[in-house]
Order: sequence, then structure tokens, then C-alpha cells
Amino acid sequence: MKKIILIKSSVMGMQSHTKRMLDSFEHSWTENHKNTAIIQRDLIASPLPIMDEDIFSAYYSVPEQQQSEKQKEALAISDKLIEELKISELIVIAAPMYNLSIPSQLKNYFDLIIRAGLTFNYVNNERIGLLKNKKALILTSQGGLKNANKSDYFVDYLRDILSFVGIEHTTFIGVEGIAMDTSRIELEHINAETQMKNFINNY
Repeated sequence: MKKIILIKSSVMGMQSHTKRMLDSFEHSWTENHKNTAIIQRDLIASPLPIMDEDIFSAYYSVPEQQQSEKQKEALAISDKLIEELKISELIVIAAPMYNLSIPSQLKNYFDLIIRAGLTFNYVNNERIGLLKNKKALILTSQGGLKNANKSDYFVDYLRDILSFVGIEHTTFIGVEGIAMDTSRIELEHINAETQMKNFINNY
């Protein structure tokens, strides 16, 4: 049975454009790939522990027998998040752009799953991502329009952070300009739905 994971990171609840896209994706996916187990990870409804000195130290320098309850709990959550990724062949992330970057909850999620020996390693002084043979689909929204003449930190960061853990095949589908001109919203979503259906049909 196929396993995929859907990750939500928008703080906007029912008003979220990326939630709308993710719901549409899930509906189309289940129609075309019925024999699929879907893992749901909502970073807003179920907040994760925030990376801090205690948690970071538990990753690398505090022996298990000396770990506090907070550290043990955070590591157990991190282990679960990593296992969800390991068993999923497709990672779908609903990631709105907030102030040129990703939501802080999503950044924190990445901090919790990037662990030496589990999602990446160093071999002969070269970093190797360990989450191989997986694909990622990023569903994005932004109020403004992309500028072809400027680098896109948002896209570059997501592509690079996924590559860091070994996920090299990443597709982006999004809606844009939706705050500048609200009349664009429905057309943007129609275009995004078409792209998502093409992605699903060709998967």
C-alpha cells in the first residue's frame, strides 16, 4: 500500500488558500489512488515543541540516561516525525509565503526532523541525505506576484532543505497575486487544480 503524508502549516484556518489546495489535492488523489494510506500532520492544530537549547543538546551531546523528561519527550516526537517521512513515498506540504519566507511552524518542523544519522549523515566529509527515493509536492500561496528578475528565497529554501535530507524531486504548485487583486483568486485556484490533477495523473 502506498503511503503519503500531508503537512499543513497555514495559520489562517478555513480562510487558508493552501488548505483549500491541499483539500482539493487529497480529494483528487483518493479518487485516483484508492489503495493509499494518508498520514495527516497539522502543525497548527497539533503544535510541536519549539526547538531550544534543551532539545538541540539532546540531539547531539546529552546521553540518554541524563536526558530530562522534556528532552525525552521532544526526541520521541522527533522520532515519530522522521518515521512518518521514512514510510511516505510522497510528501505534500501546504506552505503559504509569510513575509518572503515559510511559516515559523514549518521551519520548526524542519528543525525537528533534521538529525544527523537519521535524515542526513556525513561520509568522507560530504553530506548525504538519507530520505531517498521520495518525491515532494509543495502547495504555495502568496499575496504578490513572483518577480522573474529576482531570486526566490522561499522556493530555494524549501528545495534546498528537502534536498538536504535526500529528497531531490520537488514540484511547486501555487496561487499568487491573490492579495493584490482578489478577482484573481478563483482563476488561480482553477489553474492550481489543473496542475495538481496533472501531477496526480502522471504520478
